[in-house]
Amino acid sequence: MSDPTPGLNLKEVARELGVHYMTAYRYVRQGRLEAHREGAEWRVNPDALQAFRTGGADRGAVAPLQVRVRLLHERLFAADEAGAWSVVEDALAGGTTPESCYLDLIGGAVAEIDNRGRSGELSVGDEHVATAVAHRLVVRLGTRARRPGRSLGDVVMG
Repeated sequence: MSDPTPGLNLKEVARELGVHYMTAYRYVRQGRLEAHREGAEWRVNPDALQAFRTGGADRGAVAPLQVRVRLLHERLFAADEAGAWSVVEDALAGGTTPESCYLDLIGGAVAEIDNRGRSGELSVGDEHVATAVAHRLVVRLGTRARRPGRSLGDVVMG
């Protein structure tokens, strides 16, 4: 019996890559391996798997800002907070400052969501969900940007 859903599931991907299932899942969540969700299952296009294998999505490479913004935008749109945070963590591990993550990475992804909303590609509900996930990322990122010592006050966002 053939699988009606196109692409490979993560168990098949893990077998192809010779890694544990959770490692393949982590590659997807971190945006290193391109995948899409079909119901509760992640599916990987064979071409994306080949690109990953040959270094098109090099596991050790530091992704440029534009790639990270695109990955973060996809995770925000999918309401995937854990996956979105892993993109931010990857940027931080790559040497990006928390301030740059806030301004360039999260700001760029939110701007793209706004552009898609204005063009009619996204519903207002989709925009609100993505923005709520972005807000939670900002809160989590705030702990990384905090200076030691006495507090100088609070910042109110509106």
